Amino acid sequence: MITFKKREIIYRPYEPVLKFIVDIVMIICAAYLFVMAFFNNTSIVGHSMNDTLKDGDVVLINRIAYDFFEPDRYDVVVFEPKVANVSQHYVKRIIGLPGETVQIKDGRIYIDGRILEDDVVDMEIYNAGVAAEPVQLGQNQYFVLGDNRNNSDDSRFSNVGLVSGDSILGKVWLVVYPFSNFGGTKAEQITEEETTG
Repeated sequence: MITFKKREIIYRPYEPVLKFIVDIVMIICAAYLFVMAFFNNTSIVGHSMNDTLKDGDVVLINRIAYDFFEPDRYDVVVFEPKVANVSQHYVKRIIGLPGETVQIKDGRIYIDGRILEDDVVDMEIYNAGVAAEPVQLGQNQYFVLGDNRNNSDDSRFSNVGLVSGDSILGKVWLVVYPFSNFGGTKAEQITEEETTG
């Protein structure tokens, strides 16, 4: 004859709480490992990307974004400067793509002779720099500008110049600090009043 011994079930009220805490810790660890594997971070120094990114913002950089896709117009990218002995990285917005011709005249950007109508920054540019004359981009070259167009060292000037795709470290993905600025980098139409005010 087979007999079954009734198993005593002991209720432990702390078990669900303990399981919840363990689950949260595992999720945090997994998220941390994911971020460390595919992302990097950098701090914004200066005001050249106002009002999209502000001085002191800490941003996450997607290091693998351009392993699968080419950089696109209006992407905010981090790249290594070509100036020797400069340790900080530059953060700018891509305006001109490989093979295009970029010119700035009458305060506006022209791509291949046509005004850039959907620019994310609605601001008259006072100093065209080298782009006062048409600038022809070669293969794997990008023309970048800061969102604060009249207070930015960018492709208009020789210390930055055209940016090689090989020098781009990644795409700025998210502002993570301070928490009041938390969010993405897609600028709504930035106006001159917003940037200078």
